[in-house]
Amino acid sequence: MPEVVAQPLSQTVPSSPARPARPHAPDVDLRLGAFALEEPKASGAERSDAEALRGTDAAEALEMLLDRTRRGPTVAEVHVPFCETKCEGCGCWQNEYRQLESSRYADAVVKEMAVWSGTHAQSGAPVQALRIGGGNPTALEAVDILRILSNARRLLPLANDCEVVMEARVHHFTEEKMEAALAGGVTRFEFPVRSFNTAVRRAVGRVEEGFEAARLLERLAQYDEAGVAVELNYGLPGQSLDVWESDLRTASSLPLDGLTLRAAGEPDFPGARLKTERAAGAELLAESHRRACGLLAGEGWDRRTSVRWGRTERDRSLFEALALGDADRLVFGSGAQGRLFGWTYRIEGALEAWYSAVWMGRRAVAEVSRPEPAWRAATLLVRGVFEGRFSVKAVERRSGLVLAPVLEPLIAQWRAAGLVTGGADWVRLTDAGCFHHARLERAAYDCVNARAAQLLELPAPALRRRGAFPIMAADAWRAVEAGCGMLAPKAVSAS
Repeated sequence: MPEVVAQPLSQTVPSSPARPARPHAPDVDLRLGAFALEEPKASGAERSDAEALRGTDAAEALEMLLDRTRRGPTVAEVHVPFCETKCEGCGCWQNEYRQLESSRYADAVVKEMAVWSGTHAQSGAPVQALRIGGGNPTALEAVDILRILSNARRLLPLANDCEVVMEARVHHFTEEKMEAALAGGVTRFEFPVRSFNTAVRRAVGRVEEGFEAARLLERLAQYDEAGVAVELNYGLPGQSLDVWESDLRTASSLPLDGLTLRAAGEPDFPGARLKTERAAGAELLAESHRRACGLLAGEGWDRRTSVRWGRTERDRSLFEALALGDADRLVFGSGAQGRLFGWTYRIEGALEAWYSAVWMGRRAVAEVSRPEPAWRAATLLVRGVFEGRFSVKAVERRSGLVLAPVLEPLIAQWRAAGLVTGGADWVRLTDAGCFHHARLERAAYDCVNARAAQLLELPAPALRRRGAFPIMAADAWRAVEAGCGMLAPKAVSAS
């Protein structure tokens, strides 16, 4: 049996001749052969604490950034740091939710947006996508959900076709809250359902039974005013292959627009904290992913990114794609993490300290970090790997850096291991590549940043004149038409 090339592809590789690709045996699952199957780690996107500016230095750095005008792609997020219950494996839990907290938090978020609204950075280019996330935004009362959304439209320069995404939980998401979100302009709901099996849901801390989750999704879809998407996880405690297939078939039977598949324990974003509920071994994870790819293709789903499948044009998930790339990210709410011009910043995570700063009219920034030297190229590559396809040439043009000499050995390893296909212009992830997308994202990010000092800048393109096209004389134009047979033959006189 031909040997499958197995290398630790998450490591930065030196610039050396790549091994030629070897043929793969059809019965070898490349999801298992490509890596040593170490536990996934957070991406290098997180900076060390020693490099972060805090206190007065952070405030001064942020003011400098806010005084610059945004011109590129931008997303915005309102972070709601509350949950009524803490799910097993959750890496983002911050505060226990109490009903009286809803109006207090909504008031403060609106105040914070107003405090930032006079800056050049906030009033620059249109915002293409707005996300209300957390935490659990749907824990808020209906009136406060609507108030946050309506003030976001008033205070942020949202584009005409802005995608407005709301993270939603099944627990206590009443019809009143649904209607408030729709009235506020939500265009897409995301539900981290995890599983429709009640026993598995209970094992990971979900409250409602599986049939209740399915019934709520059906009810929300009946409004027919926004896309509805769910996230399912494979490798959860007690989740056999039969249960996993049942989850996929249940999702396919519902009127859903989008479906995200993630391995249990996988972070939602590179650099995010890892979840801890992974129970399955490597073989079960790989087989679960293989079955999902086969089953969903037969149920009318199309792969949209390395983890997301779509069934209608309503589900586009613009926020996620832009946020992973080089887009600026305006954020509001305690604990939110944003980015401006490559600099990353974090809003105060201690709730009472955040409240105090906001009501005093100050920008409650906890820390600011300088950008990596090649941050734009690295984040664009992460976005491309996440989307399942990328062009090194396109990333070079946008980042202004020559990347091919650095990336070619790494991509050659990926190709030899059966994780990607394609030529020099476009590289596409295979099913096995999609299974390992988090490791590939980290490898691409680390590879570019580790060699940043060696990257050359692209020469400035020659300026092109943009003069008007010359107008062709009437007689010359008629000659062209006649030569093309566009003119009818002249009538022959009777004489």
